[in-house]
Amino acid sequence: MNIRIEVERLVLHDLPIAQADRRRLLAAVESAIAERLTAAHPNWDPATVPVLTAPPITLPGTGIGPLADGIAAAATQAIGVSGRGRP
Repeated sequence: MNIRIEVERLVLHDLPIAQADRRRLLAAVESAIAERLTAAHPNWDPATVPVLTAPPITLPGTGIGPLADGIAAAATQAIGVSGRGRP
C-alpha cells in the first residue's frame, strides 16, 4: 500500500528551528506519518484531514529525526480521534 502524506503547513510554537532546517523537518514529518499509518494500519482508508490540532508533545530528543517522530506520533493520534481520518 502506498500512502502519500502532504503537510501544507506546520506550525510549531516556541521551538527554535533554523530556517534552513524547516524543509528537512517537514519532509521528515511527512515520511514519519506515512510510516506510522502504513505500519499500524495496513488497511487504512484514505481521507483528507483539512486541519489537525495535535496534542502537545514531549520531545524524545534533539535533532530533526526525534522531533519528526514526536510530531508524527501526535498527528497520527489526532487523526485517529478526529473523526475525519479512519485509521
